[in-house]
Amino acid sequence: MFKVNNDWESALKHLQLALIDASPCTFSKIEIKFHIAHLYEVQGKYKVAKDNYEQLLKEKELPTNLKADICRQLGWMYHCIESLGDKSSREAQAIHCLQKSIEADPKSGQSLYLLGRCYASVNKVHDAFVAYRNSVEKSEGNADTWCSIGVLYQQQNQPMDALQAYICAVQLDKSHSAAWTNLGILYESCNQPKDAYACYVNATRVGENNSTDLDKEGAVTPRLTVHMNPNLAQRIQFLQTHLGNAPMPSITSKRRQLPPIEEAWNLPISAEMSSRQQQQTQNPSSSPRAQQFAKSQTAGAGATNGQPQASPQGPPPPYPAQQAPGAKRFKPGEEPARTPVTNGTAQRPASSPAPNPPFYLSQQQLQMLQVLQQNQANLTPHQTNVLQQLQHHYRLMQQHQQQIRQQQQQQQQVSNVLASDHLISP
Repeated sequence: MFKVNNDWESALKHLQLALIDASPCTFSKIEIKFHIAHLYEVQGKYKVAKDNYEQLLKEKELPTNLKADICRQLGWMYHCIESLGDKSSREAQAIHCLQKSIEADPKSGQSLYLLGRCYASVNKVHDAFVAYRNSVEKSEGNADTWCSIGVLYQQQNQPMDALQAYICAVQLDKSHSAAWTNLGILYESCNQPKDAYACYVNATRVGENNSTDLDKEGAVTPRLTVHMNPNLAQRIQFLQTHLGNAPMPSITSKRRQLPPIEEAWNLPISAEMSSRQQQQTQNPSSSPRAQQFAKSQTAGAGATNGQPQASPQGPPPPYPAQQAPGAKRFKPGEEPARTPVTNGTAQRPASSPAPNPPFYLSQQQLQMLQVLQQNQANLTPHQTNVLQQLQHHYRLMQQHQQQIRQQQQQQQQVSNVLASDHLISP
């Protein structure tokens, strides 16, 4: 209790008393020594903590699970703490310790994730990606891992794969500031300021993640530390001004490199990310957790700590949770409709109509809009907000429908010209 409440002196005093007490205790003497070493670590006494951890590893009757925890803590300390040596030697020691942790507990998704972070820091991209993939298989609902996969893809100039990884992260944890920030940077690098702005706003709304959590044994579980861009508020203000002065998008505008957030939220995972799904489904001896991972890959959702987690529904924040009946998530094993090309113009099969964008209003929402407009003078503040939201979506829906009609007219004109050319050609 003292340790959880950050009362380090009282915690150390009681742990040392428990160590010399011969009475029966819930924790073994080795486990008490581990907590004492960890107490030194969280106090910032890294040299003392390292010595205590290394002394524990020499114990002959050290339980396997405790060895895995000690090696994980020791490895992450080597990665993070500059006072423990120069960077190259620290990273080598960190990787060695984390590998030992994984040998002791091969099912530890946390140690695999941290190993991936260490590999990424020394630019071993392939090894980092393998470690992240194995971590996802062991602990499906880890948003930190998906965010790190996104960073890796972004560094390798694979924006679409990075987008999907970041989307997985924020679907698993909508308060993941690092993923929202990185996603905003990705959109801004692709010249999509509206989506970048939405991501940055989300990053500031949810606040920073804690860099460490305490697990049920009291050991530190390092999380992805949020390195918030100090100029993020300025970027938001700049993008807000830019969007306010930007002209209306035209149907002749250049196609965006990445789909907007509303569409990306419902995209299936890329073939590369979902390749593990095929391996798991082909292997009848796959564990239930691995099979759950295979399902979560296509659905874009996962489980946290072994507990089922509902698939995220509707558009992501800050967009309102109103979605047309036609918009739906892909089900496991379902492939997006392929788009055939006819005379250079993309067309959808008649049997698979394109789902409406998330801002389309349903019939019930249209009726609500009409009622609110008729009683506009008597609305509460909440009802006024709802009305403004519905009006905004109604305008977007009208603009979208107008663009579709213009595109159809252009397509018809192109078809007429092609037909005329065909008639007069020899």
